[in-house]
Formats: sequence, structure tokens, C-alpha cells
Amino acid sequence: MAKSPGKLKLSGKLVPFRKCPGCDTPMPRKSKQCNVCGTALVTRKDPRTSTTVRDLALMGVMIFLLGGAGILALVAAFQRFAVPEQTASSEAPAGQAAPYAELTRAPPPRATQVKVEVPADPAPLDVADVTVPAEPLPDEPFEAEFQEETVADKAPRKPEGQILFEKAKKLEQQAQLQRRETEPGRMNMRDSIQAYRAAAGQGHGPAWFRLGEIYLQGEWVPKSERNALRYFIEAGTLGIQAGQTSAALLAAESDSPFAGCPSCMDWLKQAAERGHARSLLKLGYLYREGKHVELDPGKALDAFRRAADGGEPEALNEVGNLLMTGQAGTVDVPGAYRYFLRAAGEGHTDGLIRFVSTLKDEVETGLAMTTPILSKGEEVDIRKSNGHVIRGVISEIDTDRVRVQDAGALLEVFFADMDVDSRTKLDPTFRNQLVGIQLHEMLAGFGSPLAGSAANQVYAALDLPRLQRAEELRTKGLMHYEGVGGLVDYPLAFFWFRLAAQQDDTLAQHYLGVMYYRGQGVNVNESQALAWMQRAAAAGHSSSAQFVRAHRERQSKYEELQAEARQAEERERAYQAQILAQFAGEQRYETSFHSGTKGSTGGGSSYRD
Repeated sequence: MAKSPGKLKLSGKLVPFRKCPGCDTPMPRKSKQCNVCGTALVTRKDPRTSTTVRDLALMGVMIFLLGGAGILALVAAFQRFAVPEQTASSEAPAGQAAPYAELTRAPPPRATQVKVEVPADPAPLDVADVTVPAEPLPDEPFEAEFQEETVADKAPRKPEGQILFEKAKKLEQQAQLQRRETEPGRMNMRDSIQAYRAAAGQGHGPAWFRLGEIYLQGEWVPKSERNALRYFIEAGTLGIQAGQTSAALLAAESDSPFAGCPSCMDWLKQAAERGHARSLLKLGYLYREGKHVELDPGKALDAFRRAADGGEPEALNEVGNLLMTGQAGTVDVPGAYRYFLRAAGEGHTDGLIRFVSTLKDEVETGLAMTTPILSKGEEVDIRKSNGHVIRGVISEIDTDRVRVQDAGALLEVFFADMDVDSRTKLDPTFRNQLVGIQLHEMLAGFGSPLAGSAANQVYAALDLPRLQRAEELRTKGLMHYEGVGGLVDYPLAFFWFRLAAQQDDTLAQHYLGVMYYRGQGVNVNESQALAWMQRAAAAGHSSSAQFVRAHRERQSKYEELQAEARQAEERERAYQAQILAQFAGEQRYETSFHSGTKGSTGGGSSYRD
């Protein structure tokens, strides 16, 4: 018995179809003519089944009214007797399969169904509107679900440790946000630390490193360098460079370095090769002290220099120490001073204080040899600023004067009336100030004068006069030089002028030259006077330039006079030599007395050529 015809999906509906006998094109059952070949499609009914189906349907309805078994009977009737409508030419000859047998078989699920788009109007269907898929298409819900499962299967799943680590970071961020908003004093990091520990337990290196940082800082948990070192070692073992470096640094600072971490020394050297400044600093200490490595001051100096160039201020002082002491081979005091000065600029003044203190001891030692300080009962020659000299025995030294016993008379001499050398021998305060001046000049000779806040910190630590601005120093010098508000004090004026002149104050340089030239408070020294005047003239000071020109003119005249004197002396010498030569070439007479004959009283003379 023939089976039910196949169906097409048209506009979302399943419609029975049949094939054209002329071209085998699937067409809707209600079509009267084939749109491809134009063959007329004649519809006829099967007389064998039409009445029987109707009767069975009526019988099924009646049975349905009597009970649910009617539905089963109705379905059985349709399956048994329902025959598709066929065209007049659809019957196959005897011995051949029905031409539409393949269409009456049950199709696979959605695989061979053909989607035909039917126009809105009842016009004949065009073959171009028929689309046959190249492959079977699955149902849409099943396809979407299948695609979702495929994407989920292909996406790489994060390791459990990474998931826990990200969770810990979010918890830490939440705790920090809560702390900023409420300021509880200590934020709650318990959940974050537990998540970090769980991630570390999964072998996550950054989690080990973060735990090490937490225990090293000791802000949310009790500080424990031992636990921090253990966590850093775990992170370093997993290949975290920051963990290796931190472990090496902690191990280097411990009482028994590298005892519990055999790899830390290698990690420290690797970090130093990468240019890590702190690692270079620690490695420099090890080379300098010969701990766990061979003693090598040269390698220590190289490591300290690289650390200093990497921004480690502590290394600046260490380079200065090695250069000043010469442990690395040679002594370089100016180079050491430059490194100490850089460290002081970074806030590390301890090295510069030690350096200046050492120089201060040298200056005081030299000053004690050239200008020894005198005490009560010693003989003294006091030279006053006006050139007068007082000799005697020191009877008493006061804060501003000295009393001298001279031939039974007691004389008082004020410090303000003395020259610099005499006052240096008798006034401790002025002597200390002079040491400060010489130190400042010595440091300026190294190429970088000590100035600013660093200079004041150093001088205050060494009980030396604090450096002020050049204008203030020059003003103090002028007050003492002119005696404003008191007596004229040339030594103090010299002191303040000299400090201001070292800071390139033009007027102070001029006055300092004048004092050297006139011998005011110091011995006359024309070379020093000319040197300071030339510096002031080079800076544009007109009076100093005039002095330099006048000095050059005097020097030129003096040189001319000297040249004339030398020429006159040479002429005199030449004349004397000529006279001597002429006298040596002339004949000379010699008179000789001879004893005469016996009884003779006469003498004789003879000519000698």
C-alpha cells in the first residue's frame, strides 16, 4: 500500500508535495502546472480508500466519544488505509518501483527537507526560489546548544592557582578601598591572605611572592623576615625573578647568609648582572668584606659604582670611602669628595661629614705647625693692624683681648686691633673660623664648592661657622671693615670678605684684594691682592679693573727700570773688563834694589820687559 506523500516547508509550514512526471521537480500538491517544464498536473483520488477512510474516521469519532481507545483506532486507520493523492501519470509500470517511492519513505530528521520560499501572492512558484542545502542541517535549538558546548570546550581553562590569586587580589583591593573610606587603622586582609595561601598551595609563584611581601612589611600580619624569606625562596624556585632577588637580599642580610638557601648567592649575582641596584650594593659589601666570596676591593668598587649609577644613594658613600682610603688601589680624594657630595644631595650626609671631618683634622694639624696657639706664660710678638709690634709675656687671655707683660708694664691688646696671624694664635673662636675658611677653599679647589643646606648640616655637625648667602657675608665684612656700630675689626672683616669671595661675590673679592695690598689685618701680599683683583675685574668690577691696569702699568715701568738697570750693570762690567784688558797689554817697569859693592851706598834699577 502506498505511503503518505512527503512534505515541503513553505513559509514556516509543512505542505504536501509531489513531483512533476516530466522533470521530477518537487511541486506543491495544489499546483496545477509545473513551473519548470509546463506539464499539466492532474489530480485524482484513489477510489479504494476514499470511502473507507471516511467511514473509519466517522467510526473513530464515535469510538472517541465512547473512550480514549478511539484515538488509537483513528491513528491505525490512517496508517493502514491513507493513500497519497497521485497524478494521472504517477503509477509505475509493472515490475518497476514507484517513481516517488523515495519521497514516500520517512526522511531523516531534517536532513533531506528542502526549504522553499513561497511568494506572498498565489502566483506560480519560481524554481529560483527553491534552495537545497549542501549538507543536512540540524535543528536550530540543538545547533545553538552544540555551538555553546564547543566554544566552552575549546576555551583554555585558567589554572586553579591563577583563579585563587585573582580572587585574592580582588579581596585585597576591596580591603584597601574600605580602608580609604572608613580609615579603620588596619584593613581586614584575612580573606585575601587565605586566598593567597590557597593559590600558593596550587604552586602559583606570584602568590608565594605576595605572601613574602606581606610578612616582610608586617602591616597586616606580625612581621617575620624568616617567613618572608621562606615564601620568597618558594617563589624563586618557581622562576619568579622578583622572588629570587628578594630572597637573595634577605639571605645576605641575615646572621647566617645563604645557610638555608644555597641558590641565593647565584640569584644575587644574576640580579646584579641584570643591573639591580640593591643587589649590586649587597654584592659590593660581600666583596669588600670577603664574606662568602673572595675578598676583592676592586670588584667591590665596581659593584658600588654600578649601584650608585642605578640610583642607590648608599652606594655613593661606599664609593667615596674606597676612593679616599685607597683600598681599591689608588687614593682619589677629589673623586671621593664628588661622590660624597652626590650622596649628601640625596640626603645621606654621613659620608660627607666624615670626609670633611678628616680634612678638618688635617687643616688643624697644619695650622698647629705653622701658627701654633699660645697660652698664658708664653712669649708673644703681637702685630697690630697698623703695623706696630708688641713683644712680651702673655699674662692673661680674655674673650676679646690679651694682656701682655712688657718690661714691667702691663699692656692690653684687643683682638680687633691684631692682624690675622696674631689673632689666630690667641683667639680660639677666630682660629676655628679660619679653619672653616681653609676647608671651604680646599673643597672649592676640588672643583665643587660646598654650599647650600648640605654645607650647613656638615658645618653644624663639625662646629664650624654656618655658611650664609654671599650678600650677608659681605655685609658683615663691611660692618667690621668700616667699624659700623663698634670698633674697626680688620681680622673679622677679612674673615667675612674671604667667605663671601669664595662664593664669587665681586665686591668682597675687591675688598679682599685691597686688604692684601694695604696690609689691613694681614701682611702685605701684592700677589694675593692682584689675584683677587683680577677675579673681581673678570666679573666686571670697574675699580678692580682699574687697579689691575694700574698694576700692569707699574709692573711694566718696573720691568723697564729693571731692564735699564741690568743694561747699565752690563755696560759697567764691559767697561771694567776693557780697562783690565788694556792694562794687561801695556809694559810695566819694576824697580829692584841691589846691594852694591862693599862700601857702596848706592842702588840700581833695571828694566824688565
